Amino acid sequence: MTAAETGAADSEVTYPTVEDDVTDTLLNILAVDLPAAVINTSGDADLYKTTTAAVDTTIIASFAAQATQIDAETGEIIYIGHDPDARNLKRTPTRRDRDEFRTGYKLEAVIPTLDIPLNRTEPSKTATRLPGAAIAYRFHNDNHSPHQTVKTLRLLAARGRHLSTVTGDLGFTNSIAEKWATPLRALGIDPVHDLKEHTRTKTGKIRHRSEHRGLRPLQQLTTKAGEPDGMLVTIDGTVYEQHIANHLDHIGLVDLPKPEWVVIANQNPERAAARKQLIHKYDQRTKFAWREHDRPTPDTHRLKGPAHGTNRTAWCANHPKTRHDGHKRHLPKTPCQPDDNCHCAAVVTLPNTANAKFRQRRPWGTTGWQHQYAQRSLAESHFATIKGNYTDLERPLNIRTSGIAARGLATLCIFAAMNIRLIARHRTKRGLEPHPPTPQPQTSPTTPTNAPDDDHPTPRPEPPNTP
Repeated sequence: MTAAETGAADSEVTYPTVEDDVTDTLLNILAVDLPAAVINTSGDADLYKTTTAAVDTTIIASFAAQATQIDAETGEIIYIGHDPDARNLKRTPTRRDRDEFRTGYKLEAVIPTLDIPLNRTEPSKTATRLPGAAIAYRFHNDNHSPHQTVKTLRLLAARGRHLSTVTGDLGFTNSIAEKWATPLRALGIDPVHDLKEHTRTKTGKIRHRSEHRGLRPLQQLTTKAGEPDGMLVTIDGTVYEQHIANHLDHIGLVDLPKPEWVVIANQNPERAAARKQLIHKYDQRTKFAWREHDRPTPDTHRLKGPAHGTNRTAWCANHPKTRHDGHKRHLPKTPCQPDDNCHCAAVVTLPNTANAKFRQRRPWGTTGWQHQYAQRSLAESHFATIKGNYTDLERPLNIRTSGIAARGLATLCIFAAMNIRLIARHRTKRGLEPHPPTPQPQTSPTTPTNAPDDDHPTPRPEPPNTP
């Protein structure tokens, strides 16, 4: 790194790694190193060494006048206000704020969450909960957040912080696979994402189908001679064999509604019970699904049928060896009939481009997926904290700097200070740090000794005699 590179926040710096060099700006490298320094000096460094994280995006409003002329393709402000680096960025409208665009910058955060082993559906009951402090940020003015987040994950890998699972919201699901899911898997990371629900009537009938959900053909199976030998399809991103998917459709397990948000459902016992029953249907459906057989290679991944191996999830009449184990472990039976042309115990190899956008290890809607995705609330709470509890970055005048370098540096320092407070409060709750002293209310000055009291009231003076 040359002296010129150290003097500019947007200069290019290369960190050598075992596999490849990772190049990024000084500002974004600082956005990885600064949170790491906070965690390493907190006394809880081992607590944050999880391999699972949640990511989220927010917009930091610029200290600039309202843009009057904007480039429709790049979002660049042609009529420059006080901040020439700010961009008109697209955002998701909410009930509180209906604006679809906002002038400013984007900030991504990577928040560590609890690990869930693949053979479990929820975190360990004895695991120490995390406070929601970040391990990395990224400050930029690009409209494509997933692409920028992947760059931050590469920086983390170059720093020796390797993640195995990353959870994102619908904004990351909507990204094209080449900019999010595919490079994520190239880093050895499994994406966890939500799917957009169908537009339904009040009775539950589908009015408009979502592009994320439903049954779609995936891969034609062939024999060694190249002849057609069955078909693989996907249901909500999970792989099934065609005849099993037809059976699931017949018994009403294909177009299942999206489970209600747990916070809303738990307000009513009947709705909570209905949600639990619906998730159970997702779990039952998944027992007939194809699962990943081993870790994928750079170009391919292998899937195994529901009756394959010793950890099978169903048994099939066409594979007698699975019958005894299926009865012993109370596994469900596939709808296959004897002598059917099924592949329930087979292993197939697919290119990584197949079902790249919606594929995930924990099938969508199941109990395991619900617990995994629920941890993304730490990322939501992280930005809610910075925008109300500790600071108020919603008001652009609170950071009176312009330019991506100056404003980014000021924002990162504020977020680093917030991480310190989050970690300190978490350690105090766990009894590792003393509670800060409570400020005592100011008392009135000492009462003079000659002041009257209740036992010896001061006699009233006699009124003067009038002539």
